[in-house]
Amino acid sequence: MLVSRRDALDRLGYWYASSPGVDTHSALAMYAAPEYADDLLEAFPGGAFNEQEFFHSLANEIAALPSHVRTVIFSSEHCQSRLITIEHVAKLHALLSPYFDTITVIVYLRRQDEMAASLYSTRLRGGEPVADILSSFDQSEFFWARYFNYEQLLDRYAHVFGKSFVKPRIYEPNALLQGNAVHDFLNICGLPFWLAEEAAMVNRAIPADGQTFLLALNVWHAASGYSPNHDRAKPVRDACALIAEERLQGRPMRPARDEAQHFYEIFRASNERVREAWFPDRSSLFLEDFSQYPASADDAIDTHKAALRAAFVIIEELVRERGDVENKLNAVKDTFHASMSWRVTAPLRAASQARRTCRTERFLCRARRYLDAFRRKVLRANPVSDDQVLKSPES
Repeated sequence: MLVSRRDALDRLGYWYASSPGVDTHSALAMYAAPEYADDLLEAFPGGAFNEQEFFHSLANEIAALPSHVRTVIFSSEHCQSRLITIEHVAKLHALLSPYFDTITVIVYLRRQDEMAASLYSTRLRGGEPVADILSSFDQSEFFWARYFNYEQLLDRYAHVFGKSFVKPRIYEPNALLQGNAVHDFLNICGLPFWLAEEAAMVNRAIPADGQTFLLALNVWHAASGYSPNHDRAKPVRDACALIAEERLQGRPMRPARDEAQHFYEIFRASNERVREAWFPDRSSLFLEDFSQYPASADDAIDTHKAALRAAFVIIEELVRERGDVENKLNAVKDTFHASMSWRVTAPLRAASQARRTCRTERFLCRARRYLDAFRRKVLRANPVSDDQVLKSPES
């Protein structure tokens, strides 16, 4: 939302920084905790991050701020997930503190079982072949043990930035202004609500059929020896995830109710200490209603049929996109031929555009063949009729 409102923020005396990242500010996590952020490298040119270059880029951006700007906004969920030691947070503070009189840290806390269920789509997007929504989080691992522990999170930031400058919020409709996290954030920053109008929704949950398809795709890539960022795996997965997010319908997969309750219980004691220290007026840190979960896990659905339903939609979309690309390619070719003259610049630009379009066309053709092969492989493993495949999950 903030990305598309940069000009409006500027007029209001606010600045959404661009040197740490055009959209989300991944460079902050890369700078402060590189050992836990190597999977973010793909967001940087050439897949590499230069700490000194970023340091100077940030300094130059701050130095060039318009004189009427009084507040700079940084936003990155990775500052919660990757900065898991006091040393990480201290390095972030050392980076930012020379430029600002005060720094306020705003963090939204979501009940751990809900956060883990939401994270499942993110892990599938990243190429992980994880089949279990909750049990795949090993609490004995240093990273995951701290990822979901909000007491340690708040203690780290309070220790470095000062408790009075840390503003935790509960991510629940009854705890947010107008039941909306965006409005709640704008209110804390002193910004008008109209900034949220027509804001695009990002990072939406992938429906269950799409999750099942991505899981099968990730397992196939892993069995083929492809790493998640391999150039034969990531482009196909990214395209499929985007189409699944936009075209498929339904809710994402959910764990069983007793699994969610058990996962939440792991953090009950630390959550209570957070409540006492930060939210003394609440009877419990989070609402403890688990009725949104089914009695048995959603991952018990027929995975073959679900994956095929998603595959058909994805292939259809790729075919449509290929037709669009072909039309654009023909238009570029016409422009190129019409521009042939003693002037060289116009044909060169058209030729460059034609080459880029051809590369896109080749990728779409390759992705379509790839998905067709995947569909045939699944059908051979578990033959079903077209009528069975195309039935909705509810039928």
